[in-house]
Amino acid sequence: MEFLYEAIVGAFLTRNRRFVCPQYSIKSDGGDWRSLDFVVLDLEEKRVLLVEVTTASDLADFVGKAVELHDKGREKVRRQLVAGFKAYPNIAEWPIEIHLFVREDRETDLRKQLEKRKLQFKVFTLEHAFRRWTWDSTD
Repeated sequence: MEFLYEAIVGAFLTRNRRFVCPQYSIKSDGGDWRSLDFVVLDLEEKRVLLVEVTTASDLADFVGKAVELHDKGREKVRRQLVAGFKAYPNIAEWPIEIHLFVREDRETDLRKQLEKRKLQFKVFTLEHAFRRWTWDSTD
């Protein structure tokens, strides 16, 4: 069922002028390092969003992955984007933000766990993404 939550978050992320790549594979020298739920190029604000989504109750693994992404993944993604997106030659200068989507009832716990680490993450609830998503009534 988690793929349904990821799909709704994907729809939420596509607003405005954004290029959204789901299931983005981060490479390393020996092959794939790990994958992300989404990498988003925000073409209006000239920034890169690395996005992870979870419906888990126990957030220990999710926090560990987020910290690893912050410490090791951001620069790996930056190198890949510079090599792969020739249409945006200044993409190396774009800031990289990490956005985490979690159940509303787990948001406070996630924020507390991340606060201890003194790292910059933006936390959103899945319910926030759902509220922003509406049916297209033009059909």
